[in-house]
Amino acid sequence: VLVDRVITQDDLNNGIQVEITVDGGKVEVTAQVVDAAGNPSPEVSDNTRGANGAAPAPTAELPGDTNGDGVYH
Repeated sequence: VLVDRVITQDDLNNGIQVEITVDGGKVEVTAQVVDAAGNPSPEVSDNTRGANGAAPAPTAELPGDTNGDGVYH
């Protein structure tokens, strides 16, 4: 259980954010809402592929002093 609290109308209208740990492979998240009387909603799920390791470091290439004035442009 990732969220165990009263869900507001704003939550239902806009959704809520839940953080999960992803360590490669396929990830599936299932959600269900249970009302105060204990009546469950149908389960809904979604899935995605997790990232395989850290993103590569960004790179930049400077072309150098292209016109010979001693300034990188």
